[in-house]
Amino acid sequence: MGLHAQQLLPSRDVSFSPARPSLANPLLPSDASAKRLWKVSLVTLSVANILDVQSSLGKHELNSALSSSSGTLGTQGILLKSVLQGGLMGIEYLVTRGHSQGSLVERPRSKLYRTLAIINFASTGVFTGIAIHNYTVPSGRPQ
Repeated sequence: MGLHAQQLLPSRDVSFSPARPSLANPLLPSDASAKRLWKVSLVTLSVANILDVQSSLGKHELNSALSSSSGTLGTQGILLKSVLQGGLMGIEYLVTRGHSQGSLVERPRSKLYRTLAIINFASTGVFTGIAIHNYTVPSGRPQ
């Protein structure tokens, strides 16, 4: 009448099934790393925009939408750049949030996060290049 350990333990189905997100953890591991990459890309893009603004202060602004009456980057230009940056981040957030309402198993979000991260990193490169150029331009102020 001895019971074996196999009889005491509840049986479990050990068949292979692909990882699926649950309600408690809606992201697949690859989605989580892609989301983290996307968040890092947002930070780098923000830093590049800040560098661009800082490097433009007191210098002649070629973009008339950003220049003040004196021809330099003014408060309204800085505000406009900030609104555009915030709007981009908001749109990306809404796109990723709206995408999460779809079927997660059929189409993982990692592709979306990675695509947005690539776009953000490319934009970071552009803004950083502009900032580097701006640092080489002499100030418009009389010495």
